[in-house]
Amino acid sequence: MNNHEIKIATKQIFYESWHKAGVTKVKRLLNPNSGKFLTYQEFVNLFKVKSSFTVYYGLLSAIKNKWKISPTGRQRQTRRQNWYDNEENLSNAALHKITVENKFQKPTNENRIISYGVEPSEIQKLYKWPFSFTENTKLIMFQFKINHNIIYTKAKLKRANITADDICYLCKSEQHTIQHVFLKCSHVTLFWNEFFDWWSQVTSENIRLSDSTILYGPTNPLKPHQPLRLALLLAKYFIYKCNLNEQSLLFSLFKIQLRENIMTERYIAIKNKTAQLFNEK
Repeated sequence: MNNHEIKIATKQIFYESWHKAGVTKVKRLLNPNSGKFLTYQEFVNLFKVKSSFTVYYGLLSAIKNKWKISPTGRQRQTRRQNWYDNEENLSNAALHKITVENKFQKPTNENRIISYGVEPSEIQKLYKWPFSFTENTKLIMFQFKINHNIIYTKAKLKRANITADDICYLCKSEQHTIQHVFLKCSHVTLFWNEFFDWWSQVTSENIRLSDSTILYGPTNPLKPHQPLRLALLLAKYFIYKCNLNEQSLLFSLFKIQLRENIMTERYIAIKNKTAQLFNEK
C-alpha cells in the first residue's frame, strides 16, 4: 500500500508484501458487502499476508484520521461526515484492549475461583468488591493477593525450600494452604462460628456465608451489605496475621481491631469530604 497522504508518525508508509498481495487501494480493506473495514483475521485470510494486528489496526487508525471511505470513492472527512464515527472505535484504549485479549492469558487462579461455584461472568465483580467499601489500600491489596493465590503460606515457602515443613502454625496438623488458613483449620472454624454468632447478636441477622463468599467475596453487590463486607475482610486479615505470628485467634482482640479500623475509615472519609457517604454505609 502506498498513499502519500496516509502517514504513521509523520512518515509515509509502504508495505511491500501487501502491495504484492493486491492491497493497492484503501478500498481493498473494505468488506464489499457491508462497506466496513475488514477485521484483522478477515484481512489475513483474504490476502494471505504476514502482518501483526497492531500494524493493521495502526494503519486503520491512520486512515481514519485522513479519509472518508465509501463504496464509490473517497473524499476528505469532516467530523459529521466521517463514516468512522459509527464504527468500532480504534482509539489507543481499543488497541490496548485488542493487545491484551490477544497476548495475555487470564489469571491462572480463575479456575480455582470457578471451582468454588462462582460463574466465570461473575469473577470481575469479585475483583472489584473491596473498592466498594474501604479506602484502606492494605486491605484492598490483601484481598487482591487472595484472589490471585499469591498469599504466602508455608506450603508455598516449602516448595521454594525456604521452610522445613508446610504444617499449619495453629493446628499443627494439616498443610498450610490458603484454603486451610481461611476455611479449613479447626481454629479458624471456631473463629468463624464465633464471628457469625456475634454478628447475629449485634444486628439480629442470622447469617451463614459460603466458602466462596468468605474467601473471595460476594458476587451480589447488595449481599452482604457494606458493614458486613468490611468486617469479613478484616476478619480474614486478622486470621492471617495471627496465623503468621502463631497467635491464638482471640475474638475479643478482633473486635478491638475492627473498631479501630472503622475509626480509621471514618477519618479518611472526613479528610476526603465523603463523611456523609461513609455514614450512609
